[in-house]
Amino acid sequence: MDPSALRPPPPDPSATAEMPRLDHVPGPIRLGGDLVVDPPLVLAPMAGFTNIAFRRIARRLGCGLSATEMVMAEGVVRGHDRTLEIAALSPEERPGIVQIAGSDPEVMGRAAAILVDRGADAIDVNMGCPVRKIVDRCAGSALMKDPRAAAAIVAGIKRHVKVPVTVKIRAGWDDARQCIDVAKALEAEGTAAVAVHGRTREQQYSGRASRDAIRAVKEALRIPVLGNGDVVTPRDVLEMVRDTGVDGVMIGRAALWDPWIFAQGARALREGRLGPPPTAAERRQVLAEFFDETAAIRGEHTASLQMRKFASLYLRGFPGARRLREKIQTMSTRADFFAVIDVVFAEGATPDFAQIME
Repeated sequence: MDPSALRPPPPDPSATAEMPRLDHVPGPIRLGGDLVVDPPLVLAPMAGFTNIAFRRIARRLGCGLSATEMVMAEGVVRGHDRTLEIAALSPEERPGIVQIAGSDPEVMGRAAAILVDRGADAIDVNMGCPVRKIVDRCAGSALMKDPRAAAAIVAGIKRHVKVPVTVKIRAGWDDARQCIDVAKALEAEGTAAVAVHGRTREQQYSGRASRDAIRAVKEALRIPVLGNGDVVTPRDVLEMVRDTGVDGVMIGRAALWDPWIFAQGARALREGRLGPPPTAAERRQVLAEFFDETAAIRGEHTASLQMRKFASLYLRGFPGARRLREKIQTMSTRADFFAVIDVVFAEGATPDFAQIME
């Protein structure tokens, strides 16, 4: 993912305003026979960020369903160790989805079968990734140019597995109307649900996500449709539902600096209001859990490197955040990490930045 896409937005002046009213509040989403998404809020797969530890935290904080980071089908079929590690699901996040990418229907089907044998409850197909090394392999958002090829991939997967197959698409390759034909072709092959990111591949992560494109897909299909793009506050969750009529909302980058968006978004859907924001102690606890769970899986050094990204995002709005981020970029041990967060997130205290920066 483009790092610039992860920059938190400025504070939303409308965050404390009256929440939008909905004519229809979406209920739980059913995928296939037994997989139920409740609340209808899904964590978007994000390469390099939504690892197993983060997904578990998101689920504990109210996320209805999460998917692994994208893995290439060829790597799964070849038994590539790192690919299979990324595709692993923990019991705490079940039911869970593994997201795969590729262009060969047979390879995609074989990969899906392997992943289901390893515990995947559903398979998600990435038809939205805009990165050149993916689209050059006729995968990701390149499939938005060819509805028949997109549909053939779903058909190839369904020949090998009985679990639900979902797909994440973009509004199009270079035209936001392309998503309609692709989505119809996917539905015709038995796709269980479609998530639509409202930007074209040409836009990458720039500009605004088109809710018109998302609404057009929702109106064209009978299967569940999720809206994705520019959902960074609980208010955005309600506005996405109001403006598009979607059955659920997929949340990406906002969850990285505010994983409580799932609980807040679910409450906004149910009650039309927000709960209290997380306390400093709650923020510290989530970061501590994230570090320790990552370290248990991949070791302390790797956890330190991972937390350089996440801790920096969590510092939005703190005084002296720029200097703190510089300090965070030097962390290499658990002690380094806790030396920062124990001061920054001390309940009711003004951070002693001189102490941190020593």
